[in-house]
Amino acid sequence: MKVNGKNIVLLGLFCYLVVLPVIQIRPYGVHDLYNQKRLLQIVLLLSVGLLTLFSSGFRQGIISIVDLFSPAGKIMLILIVVFGALSSALSLSPEWAFLEYGTMVLLGITSIVIAAATFENKDKVVDYLIIAVWCFIALYVVRYFTMYFLYHTELAPFWLGVINERSFHSFTNPRFLNQVQSWVMPLALAIGWYYWIYKKESSYRWVMPLLLGVWLAFIIDTGGRGTALGISAGFLVILFLYIKNKSGFLMYNLAIIAISYGINYLFLDDVVEYKGRSLERISSSGRLDNWMELLPEIFSQPLLGYGPMHYASLALENSWGHPHNWFLQFSYEWGLVVSIVVAYIFFSSIFRFGNHIKTGIKPDTVATKMYWVKIGLLWSLIAATIHGLVSGIIVMPMSQMWFVLIVGISLGIYLKEKKHSFDKDTRTHKLAKLILILISIGALSGIVIWGTQHPVYKSKANYQKYESLDTEWKYPRYWGLGKF
Repeated sequence: MKVNGKNIVLLGLFCYLVVLPVIQIRPYGVHDLYNQKRLLQIVLLLSVGLLTLFSSGFRQGIISIVDLFSPAGKIMLILIVVFGALSSALSLSPEWAFLEYGTMVLLGITSIVIAAATFENKDKVVDYLIIAVWCFIALYVVRYFTMYFLYHTELAPFWLGVINERSFHSFTNPRFLNQVQSWVMPLALAIGWYYWIYKKESSYRWVMPLLLGVWLAFIIDTGGRGTALGISAGFLVILFLYIKNKSGFLMYNLAIIAISYGINYLFLDDVVEYKGRSLERISSSGRLDNWMELLPEIFSQPLLGYGPMHYASLALENSWGHPHNWFLQFSYEWGLVVSIVVAYIFFSSIFRFGNHIKTGIKPDTVATKMYWVKIGLLWSLIAATIHGLVSGIIVMPMSQMWFVLIVGISLGIYLKEKKHSFDKDTRTHKLAKLILILISIGALSGIVIWGTQHPVYKSKANYQKYESLDTEWKYPRYWGLGKF
């Protein structure tokens, strides 16, 4: 791959997603795990914003991708940007609203940057994606069993995976690991099936089901119902619409489930301290009641909502730091116009990507690595979208960055296969460049202005303050101290 801004961002994103959860430490308590992820995310996003402002080639790559969108798609993007800015400006705490607004805008720009890198070199980006996914899974498994060994040989005084009866190895809450799994597991399952069927000479075909079994055991162990629901729904779509060898695909996945229950029984049950977290739970954990209470408030301010991040405002007296539903979150904070537009973009994009894969099914393409990566990407998009209807998958930094990667690569592949080259007549679109520069300045300003006025809780003294605060402050949102 060429050394340019887009590829540097892509490689930086891979490093963030693969390395950070494996090496992360917590010097002053579990909330540091969350804040460290957010701080490094901000570094990446600020880098994207600055490259957009000062690199014409970087900026041109973004514009070239947007030029391939339909006129309706471009209008919808502008609606999100404009209504989000108005909602932030008119909110109770504009500095907090613009912080999240700027972050969301830069996440969107970054996903387009990833799409541009994929458009330029689709095969190489897909190779890096496969390496990143399996390195992350393997290294995280190694971390887990290293801690397991230290605990059972009494070389470590306590089980390092669990501190406050909730955290799980570099994730403040096991739900944050589950959110990442909704993005990663479907892609890994599809790639694993490709190796099992079409790469019978490779030793990887035996290692992959074992690693997937461990990762599925983590879902069982932590009671990740939303993850299980999303992956299962995506599995049914893939099975009935895209798989010719249905019985083989079903047996392969059932074998991984059997492995996961065996691993859970042998290695996880005896060290778990967050009891009562099982997949068999049938309660909504307060979600349904909260959603019903939220609906009248949404319709009382339907146009612009209460402002980005303002569900977490103490003044508005909401439960938790977010409503555990991405559609209701956008409706409450950004307004119904934005939430409907976002929902339309996401569901229609998934449908179009899926239809593109299906219309391209041919005997010579089904046996290719690219085909199964596309199946995995589609499966991930379905799983994460469904999981996001019962979780904060669009809130947490690690999950947000997996969103950027999966959406960006999916978009790049789709556009490359539908449009084989950029339209050279639009490459010097001055108005588009001006709009992009203004949007980038606004997004960067939202983050920088907030950072000049507020501390980040990351020192020992602030950790002690964190421990002394009332529990309602401790619901994570942008930071570990989620309420404001």
